[in-house]
Amino acid sequence: MTLDTELRVDIQGEDADGDGVTYRYQWVVNGVPAPGATAPVFKPERLKKGDQVTTEIVPTDGKADGAVFTTGPVTIENTAPSIVKIHLEPVPLHRGETLKVKVVVADPDGDPVTLTYKWFRNNKEIAGAKTDTLDTKEFQKKDVLEVLVTPSDGKSTREGQGLPVTIANSPPRFTSTPPTEIKDGQYLYQVAVTDPDEDPVTLELKQGPPGMTLDPATKQLSWKLTPENLGKHHVVLVAKDNDNGSTQVEFDLDAQPPAKTAQGQ
Repeated sequence: MTLDTELRVDIQGEDADGDGVTYRYQWVVNGVPAPGATAPVFKPERLKKGDQVTTEIVPTDGKADGAVFTTGPVTIENTAPSIVKIHLEPVPLHRGETLKVKVVVADPDGDPVTLTYKWFRNNKEIAGAKTDTLDTKEFQKKDVLEVLVTPSDGKSTREGQGLPVTIANSPPRFTSTPPTEIKDGQYLYQVAVTDPDEDPVTLELKQGPPGMTLDPATKQLSWKLTPENLGKHHVVLVAKDNDNGSTQVEFDLDAQPPAKTAQGQ
C-alpha cells in the first residue's frame, strides 16, 4: 500500500432472519480513528510511510448491530516519486544549440529524488548522453530528439516520462559587416553568409540606390558614385535558404561629393 493508491473494503454478510444487511465503516490509523473516514474507500493522502491502517466494520439490519469486525493491518510502504512538470528549451530548437530538459518532481514521502536521463535521436538511444543537456551540433534539421527522464528515491522508481522535439530549420546568417566608407567614388562590400544547416543560400538586393548591383556568383555588392545619386540611401540585403528561412541586414550610406583640394597660393 502506497500513498498514491487507495484502500477499499469488499465484504459479504448475511442475516439469520433474511433481512438486508448494511455496514458502517471506521478507518483507524495507528490505533486512532481517522476523522470522517467512514466510507468503504479510504485514500491515505494525509498519511506517511510506516503508518498502519485497519478498518472497523459494523454490520446492521436496521434493527440490531452485529459484532464489530476489524480487518488486518495494512502498512503504508514507500511511494515512488513522480514528475510534476517537464519541458525542453529552447523551443523552437535549431542545430548547434544546447537542448536542456527542466523537470519538477515530487516525492510523497519527502525522500530525496535523483533523476536519470536517456536521450534518443530518431528513436535510437544516443550513447553517452546521460545528463540534463544535449549538444545538437552533430545532428541535422528535422531530426527528432527525445529525452526519457526517470525519477527514483533509491527505493522505488517511477516509469520514465518522455518528451520529444524536432530540430527546426535555421535561417542563414550574415557573417560580414557592411562598410560605410565610399572610396574613390566607389562602394564595395564583400558579403559573407553561412547557413547552420549547410543549406544553399541565395542573396538578394532588396533595396538600394540606383546603380547598385549584387553579383550572385561572387556575392560582391558594388556601387559607383555619380552626381545623380548623391545623398543618403538605405540598403537592404536578404539571404534565403531553400527551406523558407531568411535573414536580412540593413544599413545606410551617405554619399557626399569628393572634398575639393585647396589650391596653393
